Amino acid sequence: MLIHRSHHVRRRHLAPVTLVLALLPLAACGAAAHVGHSGTPSTHRPTGHGGDGSPPGRGSTHPVGVVRLLNPGGFLDDVAVTGHTLWVTDMDGNRVVRVDTATGRLLPAAPVADGPLGIVAAGDAVWVASYQGTTITRLNQSGHRTTVVHTPSASPTGLAAQGRQVWVVDQSDGKGLVVDNTTGKVLRHLATGLHAGFAATAFGAVWIGDFAGDTGRIARLSTASGKPALHTVTGQAPLAFAAAHGGLWVSNAKSNTVTEIDPHSGKVERRVSLPGAGPGGITFAAGSLWVGGYNNQTLYRIDPRTGTVQARLHLVGPPQQLTWAAGHLWVALSSGQIAEVVTHPTH
Repeated sequence: MLIHRSHHVRRRHLAPVTLVLALLPLAACGAAAHVGHSGTPSTHRPTGHGGDGSPPGRGSTHPVGVVRLLNPGGFLDDVAVTGHTLWVTDMDGNRVVRVDTATGRLLPAAPVADGPLGIVAAGDAVWVASYQGTTITRLNQSGHRTTVVHTPSASPTGLAAQGRQVWVVDQSDGKGLVVDNTTGKVLRHLATGLHAGFAATAFGAVWIGDFAGDTGRIARLSTASGKPALHTVTGQAPLAFAAAHGGLWVSNAKSNTVTEIDPHSGKVERRVSLPGAGPGGITFAAGSLWVGGYNNQTLYRIDPRTGTVQARLHLVGPPQQLTWAAGHLWVALSSGQIAEVVTHPTH
């Protein structure tokens, strides 16, 4: 999700969000717990319930559970995958944590200055947005910096990759860039009008939401012109996106909802309420929609065809972004852990 607790992050055009969210810094949240760096994972046995003894959800016969918990420490947020490597941004540590998904072992971290937050895989490399600075950085598969591009605004946040293009949007003023993935050459300047959270590529377009604004809008950006071609109101503080079964799902952090829209017409097809969750990270994997509830430290499994919550898993820290890799779900926790979750796919 977006940032929440880092008291040293500049507060520029931020919405009055009372949730603790991974991209909006709120000093009142206090310091995040820091745990010792450890390359040795702790292992947990999956259970048929939510991990806290609660039922996994009405009608659920597909339990989920944490099978590995890594402890790199720091303030973890966004995630990306290239090959067998999981990349996780650590804003407090000015680094990107790397994990070998085949073994579950921590690899040497990649240093990135000025509060790395958003990250996206582009080919065999990743691009990282420095939220406290004015740059995006390209890292090769070994974690070495190859390219640095200066952005037009002070809070680059959301990143998306489309072919050879990498898109970056800003939380402070809605500006951004499109750059060449290989060379870093600026191909286009953007003026989206939205104070964007994370960005995503889906259905042949780039999507962003007005997370730090007050419109509740998301926008579909044309990959040809970079201009918004569609606007839809989904809920307060739309943050992240996932495509599932022909629909686009949006997490709305302040509304405590996830919304499905038709990606072509923008029509709202379904809205699922997650009371008190503060939904942020969202992805589609193993036949289900997965949503991280930052406020209640809960991972939700949702049937995208019905909107039914199939399972709930209580986590040891607030979940940020999540992704699928090596047959499991990987969840970054702002408390400094990375949870590897077995999903028991539906049939």
